[in-house]
Amino acid sequence: MNAELFLKWWPILGAVIQGVFLWLAWSMRKMFVTKDELKIFQEELVERLCDHDHKIDTIEAKMQTIPGGRDFQELSCKVNTAVGDIKAVGVSLEGIKELLARSDRQLNMLFRAHMPEGDK
Repeated sequence: MNAELFLKWWPILGAVIQGVFLWLAWSMRKMFVTKDELKIFQEELVERLCDHDHKIDTIEAKMQTIPGGRDFQELSCKVNTAVGDIKAVGVSLEGIKELLARSDRQLNMLFRAHMPEGDK
C-alpha cells in the first residue's frame, strides 16, 4: 500500500520538493552578496576609514596644542601674582592720592594767603 501511494503521488511530491529548493536558492541569492557588490562596499568602507583616520589625526594634532594641567597651574600662579601686584599698586595710588590732596590744600592755603581778595 505504501509503494502504491508513493508511485501515485511522487510527481507532485517531486514538484513540491523542487519548488522548495528553488525558493531556497532564490532566498540565498537575496541573502548573500555578489563579488561586485562586496568590492563596492569594501571600497566605500576603505574610503570612510581613510576619512576617519584623517579626522583622528587632525583631532590629535589639535589636542597637542591644548594646554595641560601643569600649564593651567602655572597660569593660575601668574594670575594670582598679578592680582597681588595690582592690589599693591592700588594701595600706592591711594597713598599718592592722599599726598596730592594734602598738596592741593596747602597750595590753596598759600594762594589765599598771598592773593589779595580783590584779585580773585
